[in-house]
Order: sequence, then structure tokens, then C-alpha cells
Amino acid sequence: MKKSAIVAALLLTVSLPVSAQTSSGPNPKAVDSTTDNNSPKPGPNMMTEMQAREKMMKSGYSSIQSLTKTSDGVWMGTAMKDNKQVSVMLDYKGDITER
Repeated sequence: MKKSAIVAALLLTVSLPVSAQTSSGPNPKAVDSTTDNNSPKPGPNMMTEMQAREKMMKSGYSSIQSLTKTSDGVWMGTAMKDNKQVSVMLDYKGDITER
């Protein structure tokens, strides 16, 4: 019995460092510095043009023109805000991005 306990302890000691060194690939929580977190997110956008226009107007945009939905589901157009003409984008989450 003493011998089997020693063998078990040795096996555990040998196998622990090996299992601690295994890797499951890149860290999924790592931040990719090449992505723009302020970019509109592509996705299935079910908003109509009128709903997109109303959302932009409620956010302070006026004179919204050339509003079109891209194949990525992002509404894009031009608008006025703070007396400046800007490019404005609205993603499927309802987030607005201005450039």
C-alpha cells in the first residue's frame, strides 16, 4: 500500500507541470489594437429607412440625406450636426457613428 501511494504521488508530480503548460490557442480576451471600437457593427438590421432617420434625428442630426443600407446592415448617409456636415452610420444595435 505504501508503494502504491508513492507511485501515485510521483505520477501526480510528473503530470501536473505538463497539464499546466498546455495552451488552448490565442487569448480570447486579448484586445486587437487594429480594430476600431467606434466602427459600426455589421449585423442583421431590421430597421426601416424611416426608423433609422428618426433615430438619427433624435440624436441631434438634421438634413439627413442619401440614407442607404449597406449589405452589412449599416445605414449610411450624410447629415448636419452642430452646423457641420458629417457622414453618419447607424448599425443594427442602434449605435450611431459619425465621421
